[in-house]
Amino acid sequence: MAKKKNITPTLIGVGVAALAAVGIAYAAKPKIKVSITANPVTGSSPLQVSFTSSAEEGTSPYSYAWNFGDGNVSNLQNTVNTYQTKGNYTAKIIVTDAEGKTASKSIAIIVTEVGGEINAEIISISVS
Repeated sequence: MAKKKNITPTLIGVGVAALAAVGIAYAAKPKIKVSITANPVTGSSPLQVSFTSSAEEGTSPYSYAWNFGDGNVSNLQNTVNTYQTKGNYTAKIIVTDAEGKTASKSIAIIVTEVGGEINAEIISISVS
């Protein structure tokens, strides 16, 4: 008696339309949806900003890659960055799911002059 072999067909380069034509159902996984928040988004330096992110759809688990636009990065889902100098920055996150699909979001951060007191010395007072 011949031994049975399990054969798994592999379809390479076959499009969704071709699969549907032969009666094979194909359900594409939805794209990743990313949401981010930053608080505060503007202020004087040094400005400490808390960033939060969430991902939906795609295939979990997710990995996170933040670039804060000032040379600092993080791979945490929720993180904090301190902007040391005045400027306009774009903080961006790239989320990658378990299948390697990616999605990204950006948010603007505006850092103004260094905060603090103004120190001035009185040179002269004239009264008339």
